[in-house]
Order: sequence, then C-alpha cells, then structure tokens
Amino acid sequence: MNDAAPHTPPRAVLFDLDGTLADSEAPIAACIAAALADHGYTVPTAAVAAVLGPPLRGMVEQLVGAVDDAVHERIRVAYFRHYDRELPHIQPLPGALALLDALAAARIPLALVTNKVEAGAFAQLDAMGLTARFAAIIGADSAGAPKPAPAPALAALARLDGASAAFAAFVGDRDEDMHCALAAGIGLRIALAGARPPDALRTAGATHVAATLFEVHTLLLGRVPADA
Repeated sequence: MNDAAPHTPPRAVLFDLDGTLADSEAPIAACIAAALADHGYTVPTAAVAAVLGPPLRGMVEQLVGAVDDAVHERIRVAYFRHYDRELPHIQPLPGALALLDALAAARIPLALVTNKVEAGAFAQLDAMGLTARFAAIIGADSAGAPKPAPAPALAALARLDGASAAFAAFVGDRDEDMHCALAAGIGLRIALAGARPPDALRTAGATHVAATLFEVHTLLLGRVPADA
C-alpha cells in the first residue's frame, strides 16, 4: 500500500461482502459453474470468477448469453441449492473481524452494500455471525438498482441516520463498488486489489488501493492492528 491514510477517520463505512469481508468468491464461482452445468452449459470456474460482481442474472448472461425468465429461474434455484451446501463453510477474510471490532470501538456506523439479494446477504452474514455488526444491509433488490448505480450506497447512508457521503468510506474489491461509491459522492473509496488490478480500480474511482484488510484498517483508522 502506497496511499497515505486520511487525516481523520470516516464518519460511516460501507462494505461490500464477497471478496471484501467474506472469503466467498471461489465457492460462489464454483456454485454458479455447477448450476450452469446442471442445465447443459459448460463454463470453467475461472471464467465465472472473472465476471463476479453483478447480480446473478447479469453474470449468467455474460457467460452463456441471454436466457428467458424460466431458464434463469431454474439456474437460480440450482445455484442456491449448491450455494446452501457451501454456506456454512464460508469464513471472513483475514483481518475482517479485527477491523469490524475496531470500527465498533470507534463508534463508526457500518453498512453492507452487496449485489446479492438482501435475503442472501442476511443468510451469509448470519452464517458468519456478522449480521449484528451492520446498522444497514442493502442488497441488489433493496434500492431499485444494484451497483454500479449509486442507489444502494445512498440507501445505506440514509439508513445510517443520513450520514454524509463526503465524510463516509466505501470498501470493496470490484469496479462496481468504486463506480457506485463515486457516483454516490462518497469521499473515501478503498479498493482491495486481487480480483481486479490496482490501475483498473483507480480508473473505476478508487481513491486508495490496499492489498489486505490490515491495510484497510490503517487507512480507515490511522493505525496498524495488533494482529497484522
């Protein structure tokens, strides 16, 4: 990480979920590939991983082309059948719990903004024991439009007692996260590199790029966590 930490902590922090707080992208990609295979589509897991980020239908159509509502519904049901088996095994990424603890200790309100449907977000947070950490949980179906539209971030800020976007932070790992945060006017936009190259994340709107959540911890709170 070469970015200097801001002078003061943000007044609210919005987080993406998959690949940002949860070590979930590999199992999600595998479950999507399996659901497609159940319906005659052979798509390598690596190809699925490359398009993660949008809601499920958007990813399916990037991978196999347009599908009608009935086919998509069958793929969706198959995906959740595979995903429900994986859900109990998904864990927070290294540094996630320490970061959430530190933000709670600093009394900084938190929201989750994901392109999962809201019920799916609650299910994954419940499985990891993290639901109570967030004052707002916004899914792809919560605000009228998913990321990269600004609506989910604006809805989250509204639920955080109207927290000011200019003094808030957004932490994510995909272009959609940075586009959403930028369009919502969020002042501090931290991208976790890995899923996307740092230059691409900066082009998408990141003000800072970090390699790990330990680096995110320093950017948000100005100090390195003890367990880093």
